[in-house]
Amino acid sequence: MQNWYIHGRYRLTSTGVNSINRSSMELRNDHPKLANAELIWTPVAQPKHRFIMWLAIQNRLLTRERLGKLNILVEESTCCLCDNQVTELVGHLFNGCPWFQEVKKGVEQWTGLQLPLGSLRTVLQCIKKKKWKKFQRELVAATWGAMVYHTWKARNWKLFKGIHAQAAGIVIQIKREILARVDTISSPQKAHRCMNFIEKLQM
Repeated sequence: MQNWYIHGRYRLTSTGVNSINRSSMELRNDHPKLANAELIWTPVAQPKHRFIMWLAIQNRLLTRERLGKLNILVEESTCCLCDNQVTELVGHLFNGCPWFQEVKKGVEQWTGLQLPLGSLRTVLQCIKKKKWKKFQRELVAATWGAMVYHTWKARNWKLFKGIHAQAAGIVIQIKREILARVDTISSPQKAHRCMNFIEKLQM
């Protein structure tokens, strides 16, 4: 920050020439880039799914555990989606929670793929390392993002509305949303390279 203010003037670019684009890039370069971010912001994923996934992977969702750390009073700190009496953490909601695992199992049966478990960063890294076509990696990452979004939504419905979402119904909704995104994808050539996988999803 102190390097931007020289001799009583703000200088946000290395050349000193005013440029909104260059200034923005200089500011962004001060922050480490999130690994595998391209799998979060893929056009295959719905915008709302990308946003929740982005918050979750940075541990920014307001889980009960995080609210407690922010000194916000919460009546219960345990996960409301399962009966395991486990603290509601991002790592539990999108990994160890039996409700999430039931959704994951349903998605695996649909896709025919064995999806990895672990932290969200680990999951994205595993997807990136797979020897799949780029579009298939984006599609699987988008499916995972949908699982994260709907798990968080189910948590909020249970917590604030007292409505318990059934995992089987969520799997059906994820299928519908992912296939709708595939149908409207702007680059049909990318989808064509993974046609066998897409046709399997549409069965």
